[in-house]
Amino acid sequence: MLRQCLKWREEIDIENHQNRQTPEVLKLLPNISLPIGKAKNGSPIVYLNYTGADMKGLFRCIQTKDFMWWLCYELEMADAVVRSTSKPYKGLTLVCDYNRISMDVLSKQNLDFEKQFNPIMEKNFPEIVNKVLILNGSTVLHIFLKLVKYLIPKETLSKLEFLKDPKDLKKFIDDDQLIGHYGGTLVDEDGDPKFSSKIIYPTKIPESFYIAPNFADYELNSDYTKVEIGRGKEISVAVEVATIGFSIIWFVLSKDGELEIGINFKAESGDVEPVEPMSKVNCDVCPESGSKICSKVGTYTVVIRNNAVLKSKKVAYNVEVLKEDDSEPILTKL
Repeated sequence: MLRQCLKWREEIDIENHQNRQTPEVLKLLPNISLPIGKAKNGSPIVYLNYTGADMKGLFRCIQTKDFMWWLCYELEMADAVVRSTSKPYKGLTLVCDYNRISMDVLSKQNLDFEKQFNPIMEKNFPEIVNKVLILNGSTVLHIFLKLVKYLIPKETLSKLEFLKDPKDLKKFIDDDQLIGHYGGTLVDEDGDPKFSSKIIYPTKIPESFYIAPNFADYELNSDYTKVEIGRGKEISVAVEVATIGFSIIWFVLSKDGELEIGINFKAESGDVEPVEPMSKVNCDVCPESGSKICSKVGTYTVVIRNNAVLKSKKVAYNVEVLKEDDSEPILTKL
């Protein structure tokens, strides 16, 4: 384990932070802040606020490997603080606020990221989490956790505590160690109860941060279907959904300009109704991804349309049905 960890650290060059500049977009997203106060069990507290976090926008602004590096670096810094202030080593107590979490967390890009990141945490930071206190656990969050729970060790899952009210934090944190924003008495040096100097409260990411994708990367990736859609033409990808609550997840990238994307549902009577209206997306500028929780059983069709009059467009796409059972989800590629 130690040898593998050292090899991983060398491969990603985790200590070479001097030559890396923090991408501006990360200043708009939840951060693994330096610990603020201590829980009743003596473990330092880190606050992660996901309220309004624009995860979909994030993956349009930064490469996954760069985002992964910065998360690992933040974990490294937090871990160093824990080791210097908490003896014996007790790990971190994470206070995670998921108020108004969006459907973006169910996107293919975010789920793919979780598949990569969770094993890294398990192998290289196995003891960093002591307790995870989850606030405002919405339906979307519970769906997300169901989809990724098979990636999380049982020992870590046992550390999750779902709290209905911020007042419940006081079961784990004394008033003088809990920040004022959540009902405690602890405030920043300038009197700010939200500790805005250390904790990021996310906002919508401006499109000016978006980066253009390299279509050639997707042409070489077997996970994506490549087609050329003629001018004024469209393609339809039909999927069968057998159980209410399953999700359709899509990813579309164009090489030659905007497209229109929508989802239709075909009833047993043969009637077709739109469940996701056709809308224009600039997926030549940044990939378009989304998800739809199915409220009916039957046939759903993802429609990708080239609305151009003069030219055909090369497109790479992936459509999947995300199925759940009692043990773990199964990704079915279509």
